[in-house]
Formats: sequence, C-alpha cells, structure tokens
Amino acid sequence: MHGDHEERLPRDFEERFSALEDRVGQEAGLRASVDRDLSEIAERQRAANRMLQNVAVTQSEHITILASMNAILHTQGERIREQSRTLQEQGTVLAGHTETLAGHTETLAGHTETLAGHTETLAGHTETLAGHTETLAGHTETLAGHTETLAGHTETLAGHTRILTSLDGRMARVEDRLTGTEQLLSEAVGMLRTLTSSGSGSDPGQS
Repeated sequence: MHGDHEERLPRDFEERFSALEDRVGQEAGLRASVDRDLSEIAERQRAANRMLQNVAVTQSEHITILASMNAILHTQGERIREQSRTLQEQGTVLAGHTETLAGHTETLAGHTETLAGHTETLAGHTETLAGHTETLAGHTETLAGHTETLAGHTETLAGHTRILTSLDGRMARVEDRLTGTEQLLSEAVGMLRTLTSSGSGSDPGQS
C-alpha cells in the first residue's frame, strides 16, 4: 500500500507538470499573438507618420507656390499702376497737343498708336491677373483639402495610440501570469526531484 502511494505521487506530479507545461505553452502563444498585433500596429503607425510627412511636404510646396503667386500679383499690380500713370501723362500730353492740332497731326497719330499699345498691354495684364486669381483660388481649395486629410490622419494616429495603450495593459497582465506560472513550474520540478531522490534512497532498505 505504501508502494502504491509512492507510485501515485510521481504520476500526480507528472500530470500536474504536463498541465503546467500546456498552460505555459498556451500563454506563450497568447504572448506571441500580442507581439504580432503590436508589430502590425507599429507598422501602421509608421505608415501614418510617413503619410503625415508627405502631407506636410505638399503643404509646404503649396505655401511656396502661393507666396510666388502673391509676388507675381504684386509685380503685375505695380506695372498696371505704372501704366495707368503713363496713360494719364499721355492723356495730358494729348490734351495739350489738341490746341495745336493742325501743326501736330503727325505727332498726335504717333501718340494715338502708343496709347493703343498700352491699352492692349493693360488688357493682357488684366487677363493674366484674372488667371492668377483663379489659380490662387484653386490652390487655396487644395490646401483646405490637405488640411482636412491631415486632421483625419491625426485622428487615426490617436486611435492607434489608444490601441497600443490597451495592448500594453494586456501584455503586463500576461507577463504577471507567466511569472506566477514559472514559479509554480519551478516548485513542481523541485518537488519532483525531491520525490525522485527519496524513492531512489529507499529502494535498498525495501530489498
């Protein structure tokens, strides 16, 4: 009867040891699954960061283009004002030459042709200014779209951060459970070794 009891003890410990090994294997699989989830989320976060950097570069380029357009519009405005002053001066000259119309008919024809050229130039600059204004409106709309996209990516990044925080808590709980399991496994191995040593020492006395 005493021998049967000693035979059952190793079997019980062996079963408990096998159960502990299965549990450790399951929790190791769970930990590997969490590691894969963390790796996938980190990769998504890196992709979101790269996208945000690209949006920032595009936004910087649009700002540069807008600054260039503003400089062009300022230059065109100066030219139009200068040509307006020129037209006013030529109108004054024309009014003065009207008094001597008989003697200055040829001069008047020259000034009239010059006036027509300036008028055509003014019309061209006006059309160019209208085109730049339309282009500026398009860039402004594009910039608004990029700003909205940036806001969406920021919200997505915040969601990934919340997921990472939740997974960190899960990882901490899994590590605590693994620590407790490792301690139980160590104690079981020590008890099994003690029983094995005790069984080996009692064989000569029984014989």
